[in-house]
Amino acid sequence: MKTTEQRQKNFKGQFILPKEFVSKGITFQQIVREDNYAIYAISRPRWRSKSYEVIEIQTHNGYELAGVAIPPAECYPGSSQWGVLGFSYQNKDDALKKFNQLVELEKFKKKVLQKASKKSKK
Repeated sequence: MKTTEQRQKNFKGQFILPKEFVSKGITFQQIVREDNYAIYAISRPRWRSKSYEVIEIQTHNGYELAGVAIPPAECYPGSSQWGVLGFSYQNKDDALKKFNQLVELEKFKKKVLQKASKKSKK
């Protein structure tokens, strides 16, 4: 992954997924993010139109690969997680619709957990 921006860290000390990066000749540009959800516009060389990917941002706590220390960071879902944690769309409107569904579902889950937590403390 190539990026020109200075990598920032989140409150957990993990590098934040860049707003723009190039991987395997494909340009990924973040167009919206809320909590752990984001939409990236995907541009490929010699393709006229963009596609869009809605992702649930993943994290790892660092690891070693071939003797090289990989620091803790946010990351894109892997290909085996596609359809569960990542979704591809040909137009921005469909991507925004999925993004909003995921964000609203996450807010609902948090609200339910807060209510359950309050009940268990009583």
